[in-house]
Amino acid sequence: MCPVCKHPVDTVAKKRHKTFGIFVPVWDPGPCHNPDCSEYLKEPEHSEHTDSRKH
Repeated sequence: MCPVCKHPVDTVAKKRHKTFGIFVPVWDPGPCHNPDCSEYLKEPEHSEHTDSRKH
């Protein structure tokens, strides 16, 4: 639920942590798509995944 307007929002995995050797996602509420809400996100967020490991 959006904390401002209480409309349902998607759940997204924004972070992850390691538990018992396995990476587990941490689920957070996604962006609000209600145009009447002050937290409304017009364009979807694009997160670029950067891998810092050297190949």
